[in-house]
Amino acid sequence: MVKFKKSKDYIQQAIQIMGYGPQCPGLSEKICDRSMVIRSANGAGIVDQDNNVYTDYCMADGALILGHAHRNVVLAAKKTAERGIAFGALTRHEVELAEHIAKRIPSLEVVRLCQTSDQAIQKAISLSREFTRRKIVVSFKGCSYDHVHTDEDNDSNVKLPYNDVEALDKMVAKMNGDIACFLVEPVTTAMGIIYAEDDFLQALRDLSGKHGIVLIFDEINTAFRGSKVSYQQECGISADITCLGNIIGGGFPLGAYGGKRKIIKCLDQKEQKNNEAFYQCPVIARTGLSALNLLNEGLYKGLESRAGKFFSRLNEFFKINDISAHASCYKSIMSIYFCKESVYNPNDYAKASNEIQYYKLYDYLLSNGIRFPGSFNRPFCISALHRKKDLNKLLNVLEAYFLKR
Repeated sequence: MVKFKKSKDYIQQAIQIMGYGPQCPGLSEKICDRSMVIRSANGAGIVDQDNNVYTDYCMADGALILGHAHRNVVLAAKKTAERGIAFGALTRHEVELAEHIAKRIPSLEVVRLCQTSDQAIQKAISLSREFTRRKIVVSFKGCSYDHVHTDEDNDSNVKLPYNDVEALDKMVAKMNGDIACFLVEPVTTAMGIIYAEDDFLQALRDLSGKHGIVLIFDEINTAFRGSKVSYQQECGISADITCLGNIIGGGFPLGAYGGKRKIIKCLDQKEQKNNEAFYQCPVIARTGLSALNLLNEGLYKGLESRAGKFFSRLNEFFKINDISAHASCYKSIMSIYFCKESVYNPNDYAKASNEIQYYKLYDYLLSNGIRFPGSFNRPFCISALHRKKDLNKLLNVLEAYFLKR
């Protein structure tokens, strides 16, 4: 039986002094009484204040593709910090990180760093409005960052069903002269893992070009996840602006946005100076660059092989045993749905969602030393430091749970 006495004590202290308890991404309030306060982590493992040890499949909401406390990443942060943490002036590390990102994602003619991925989304929207002299932002229900751009003026925000070309066509026909941008995740990670269909992405690209609308891809959770680096490089459809985050910080909070030079350069220089001075912080830039330098073809090949075999074996288990569940994946991040049918949009997701069942699964995994995301909508992450034995254990525990439920 997993005990959380010390963790609960710290959570109560946090509520008293800070006004809130656990704030982990994807942590549902319904499981806060099983929340842990982390003491340390290394590789694929994590330890809480009660000395419970888990194999971690959250990996900081997928940011730690290299695992916890990777030696090279920690060393880069330490050495850079010893030379100064922040200068309030440009350093070479920011330049080198931006160059590295631009080199690996060809659609990015210009790259700018910012404090968080949320800020990257906000900046991209501001750029689209400045460039087009229009106001309306069209986003899609169920995408991870459709909350970021909410304005007091709700008339400036339109949310459409994901993967619905007909709804998109109707909306553009009605108000195309007022639309500043389309904001979309080409692979959603807030409804599990759902891919944008090819005709949907192509419609977005075609309509953007035809009507002078800026196409923004939110690749915060997909970029640097595999050898082709961005999803747009896989599908062959490029965005005008791409938003990044998650993996690029090496574990530190970091956002970036980039794209066509003619769009990015329209950002007011005063606004640039006032709002992005934080990234005169060499430690984060150097740590992020160190992490990205480790993401080579060999690492991706091994990671995708292990993750792919696990994914295939899990779905084969569901099929052979006629279990109403299936897994969906993008590279090394995955989700489990409590249905046999594929999930394409928010309506499908609502039918596949079973929070009560997921919390039972969460508890069962936790009791077996496995930490999963605390909410059904968040995918779990396999890192480069999850070994074959870790994945075999996870598969065995999942099989035992689904056979007995």
